[in-house]
Amino acid sequence: MDTAPQSGAAPLPPPLPPPAFSLWELAATARVLVLVIEATRRTTGWILPIVCVAFLLYAYYGGFLLDPDGNSVEALTGERELRVPSGRIDHLWIRVRDLAASKRFYTTIAPHAGLRIGTDEPERVHVLGENFSFALVDDGRPLTEPFHLAFSAHEDAAVRAFHAAALAAGYEDNGGPGERVVYHPGYYGAFVLDPDGHNVEVVNHNR
Repeated sequence: MDTAPQSGAAPLPPPLPPPAFSLWELAATARVLVLVIEATRRTTGWILPIVCVAFLLYAYYGGFLLDPDGNSVEALTGERELRVPSGRIDHLWIRVRDLAASKRFYTTIAPHAGLRIGTDEPERVHVLGENFSFALVDDGRPLTEPFHLAFSAHEDAAVRAFHAAALAAGYEDNGGPGERVVYHPGYYGAFVLDPDGHNVEVVNHNR
């Protein structure tokens, strides 16, 4: 993903980190884990619960805090097939108005933006890229405010194909394919709006 400024439209706020879990959700999750561990201990003794907890800690270890706007920001580490280099965004959540409509949009642009649809659940759809992911979420909580999201391409043709595919599917143009030297020489991008008004771009930096 890229975070270059948008073009061809009025300025939009920067991307938002994943929203916070409520204390009730965290407490409920902890309670369920404790009950599962206790039930396993009574059935098999302490060995299996200890092994399971150790595996979970080994596979995923993270910590959360809230930024000044109340967004949940996480740092994490864990054993996984594809590691995200340190200092880069691993994943984010985007709360959407209509999950099916958002999934159709990202399915449309996926071949040209280096994306693919991953886990598809009733309240959440994961969209996967190379060493990053994001989730489209519809859980009744406040929607993510409009922001700018850019995906990298390796050739100008992919930028043009992204823009053409989106417009052919009925999505709104927010800046046609072209070089934006205001960012840097060779910056070639195109912009469209997704169903929630997020400014989505595919860009080839030609570097």
